Amino acid sequence: MVKKRQKKGEKGLGGRGVLIFVLILAGALILAGGGKEQQEAPPQPPPQEQKLVLGLYPVLDLPPASEPGKVKIVEFLSFYCDNCYRFNTIKHQLEQKYGDALELELVPIVWGEQSIKTVEAYIIAERMGRGREMADAMFRARFEEGRDIGDVEVLVELARGIGLGEEFERQLRGGAAQAEAQENIRLAVSYGVEETPTLIVNGNIVVNPHPTGDDVVAMARNLETIIQGLLG
Repeated sequence: MVKKRQKKGEKGLGGRGVLIFVLILAGALILAGGGKEQQEAPPQPPPQEQKLVLGLYPVLDLPPASEPGKVKIVEFLSFYCDNCYRFNTIKHQLEQKYGDALELELVPIVWGEQSIKTVEAYIIAERMGRGREMADAMFRARFEEGRDIGDVEVLVELARGIGLGEEFERQLRGGAAQAEAQENIRLAVSYGVEETPTLIVNGNIVVNPHPTGDDVVAMARNLETIIQGLLG
């Protein structure tokens, strides 16, 4: 009886050995197969191909204009422009995300019969430290409330809503920012701006919605790719 059990035990030991061998062989085949799949996977594009988004936008023959570790964007916009309104929220998100690494300067302009008083209102508010608040107020008034932002009375009311009072009104009614507003338009012409928003990134990369079929969200994604590439 003891010999019989020993034989059973030996048989069981031999089966276990076969099982271990099979498992090892299977594992080796799986690893070999995995390695083969990795070899057959399509190669990742090199870094320069991943940044082909830059090819969508012209690069001016001007030297880069930014401090090390920073990206500077000059945005030509109109407060009557729906694409500028769409981009307004996105640019606030970009500023929050990149903080001090991103410097964004607004240069409002007008087209055709649009009121240059909107440009003057922004410039005066910016001088008083409320430029962004005034820009947001004008966009809201135009696109969310349907108000006439070319009306001086409306602009004065919007300014009061952000804490600007009699001095703002006096300067706006007196044309204190007329010359600077005209200078904005001349600057836009010098950069060849043909639509808004147009963003001049680091002084020489021109980004606007045209290459993305006026899709401002897609433009913003491309812009962020450019920002990340410039920041390294």
